[in-house]
Amino acid sequence: MLEFGPDDYKDYVFNVRLAKLLGLCQTLHPKNAKYYGYNIYQLSTMFGMVLVGITAAVSGLTGMYHWSNDLTQFSLVYTTCQNLMFLIYKSTAMFKRSDEIWDCLDVIRFDFLSYEFYDKTILKVWQTRTIRITYAICAMSFTATGLWAVGPLFISESYVNLRNRDGSYDSYRLSVFNFYFMVSSDVYNEYFLMFHIVETLIVYTISIIMVLSHVVVISLFYAIAGQLEIINNALENFEKNHINFQAEGNLYFILCFYAYVLCHM
Repeated sequence: MLEFGPDDYKDYVFNVRLAKLLGLCQTLHPKNAKYYGYNIYQLSTMFGMVLVGITAAVSGLTGMYHWSNDLTQFSLVYTTCQNLMFLIYKSTAMFKRSDEIWDCLDVIRFDFLSYEFYDKTILKVWQTRTIRITYAICAMSFTATGLWAVGPLFISESYVNLRNRDGSYDSYRLSVFNFYFMVSSDVYNEYFLMFHIVETLIVYTISIIMVLSHVVVISLFYAIAGQLEIINNALENFEKNHINFQAEGNLYFILCFYAYVLCHM
């Protein structure tokens, strides 16, 4: 089983430091105590997601009804709620299959294949690529989220005019989503900071879950690519030293695939 030691960072096609910082290792590790099929990290995350989902659902559904005559705001609220519902499903599915995902992550080990005479520099290259791109995605995601969240605080004079169901217009101070919290525009503007904090927590929850899932998928993709390159390199060396044949198109791909399967059996 895949295990990360306290200083174990060098022999994986994986950004171990970032994964630990984001809580990904703790969330997916199968040895953590489980309650009702989920460990404590997953339960706490799901509890937050449920609160976010309830808030977004109530505010979104009432907002879509209240602003049904404002096509732009209706579309924005609908799209946000749709993405949140998908995100909740996505995170639940990821946590439910966390043991299988952890087993799949076994491919990130440098010694994953039984073939021992591989060129370690190949995996070093893919490790560097993985670390760079995951750091870049994390930095861009959280920077964009931070700018999105703090932007309305610096443009306090910006308001959006939204058309209500009865045809009248209300002016709301620009926020992250401008969800409808079933209060008048005057109350919303007076207690803007409180509503803004709620919306900021929602957008940061979205950002964190997206980054976690992207780190897993990208790491698996790069690790598999690196392992397949090792197999390809081994087959090329075997061809040069022992046999003389021309592998073309699908035949060469099939040989690589079967070699990969056989090495891990």
